[in-house]
Amino acid sequence: MPRLPHPSRSRRPIRRALAICGSLIGALGVLLSLVRFVDTAGSWIVPTLQAGAPWAAGAAAVGVVSVLFAPRSRTAWVCTLASAANIGAALILVAPAAPGAVAIGDAAAADRATVVSFNALYGNGDPAVLLAEAQALDADVLLLLEADRDYVARLDAAGAAQRFPFRLVSDASGGAATAMLSATPLDEVELAPEDEMRFASWAADVRIGDETVRVRAVHPVPPLDGRAEVWRDEIGRLDAWAASTPGPLVVAGDFNASAAHPVFRGLCAGPGALAGCGSIFAPPTWAPREWIPPVLPLDHVLTRELAVLDRGAFGVSGSDHRAVWATVAPVGQR
Repeated sequence: MPRLPHPSRSRRPIRRALAICGSLIGALGVLLSLVRFVDTAGSWIVPTLQAGAPWAAGAAAVGVVSVLFAPRSRTAWVCTLASAANIGAALILVAPAAPGAVAIGDAAAADRATVVSFNALYGNGDPAVLLAEAQALDADVLLLLEADRDYVARLDAAGAAQRFPFRLVSDASGGAATAMLSATPLDEVELAPEDEMRFASWAADVRIGDETVRVRAVHPVPPLDGRAEVWRDEIGRLDAWAASTPGPLVVAGDFNASAAHPVFRGLCAGPGALAGCGSIFAPPTWAPREWIPPVLPLDHVLTRELAVLDRGAFGVSGSDHRAVWATVAPVGQR
């Protein structure tokens, strides 16, 4: 009578396969954890890997679980070491921590302002939903990316003209279009030249209480299709602009970047440092498809010399981005 294999031996190939997969996933997690320190674009590969850094901790968990199923073999040791290294590397990713919101004080409504930034995905974001959310927030400024004159006209048809009578709308179309709508006058208007920012980027002064605040809508190109160096240069130019622009600032938009990218973290360091870059574990705002939950935090509201009273995000049907917003007040008026 043939001898049957011991049950534990029959499971060894499965366990070994799990260990190998866990080792590979753990090693990938280590790569995702550490690539955030590579300060170069080179090609789309580096910024894309950096964008995946938030998933490194998940890879570590997979690696640890696989160890439990691994047999006593070299593969088990490799899996264990890869998982341990990944957990250590993932812990590094927690910094820099997002600054906490300042508690709302007794400042009058005139001494604070809410800025909303939204990528409308070639004008497909539902204008009625966007306007309803902006009104619920009592928004003062709307920064709209991928929003051309036609999209602004649709917003006006929904009632935006009464709420936001002051506006700047670029002549560009499609993904390069940008608009700034405001409830109060926009002064010292500036449109960045195309050789500085490929997608239209408006800047203007708004009054918040007794303070003049420079507000800029930004949309660096995505680091894809051979434009990784352009993306890096554009974010670097934003850093230089902030350093050369005195006084309170709000810089908001779709940065196509997160705290996992060194060039983006640079915006919150140095002489013109902004606040709000957060960590790679910031709430995600972009998804590859509308029916997929957001996976990457690409949209931000950055500030300087302003108290952030509150901030958040909301979804708008028709777009792959969530709108982000922040309520700010001059430091002495909160």
